[in-house]
Amino acid sequence: MLRDNLKDGRYFEEYINYQTERIKKFEALVEKVASEKGTDDRGALNAYILYKVFILIKLKPYEHTHC
Repeated sequence: MLRDNLKDGRYFEEYINYQTERIKKFEALVEKVASEKGTDDRGALNAYILYKVFILIKLKPYEHTHC
């Protein structure tokens, strides 16, 4: 991963914090949907996949934003 020289450490810290909060909120939603509809429900499965995508975006942001 190549770090953007125009962005300072604060930008990246805020980015990581934003993604972490986003993941926490979505994780709670996934758990709620799975408990209400079951883990085999299509909506629960789709939510779980999206949750995993959010984690990947946090880990490798440049691979997902510069398509």
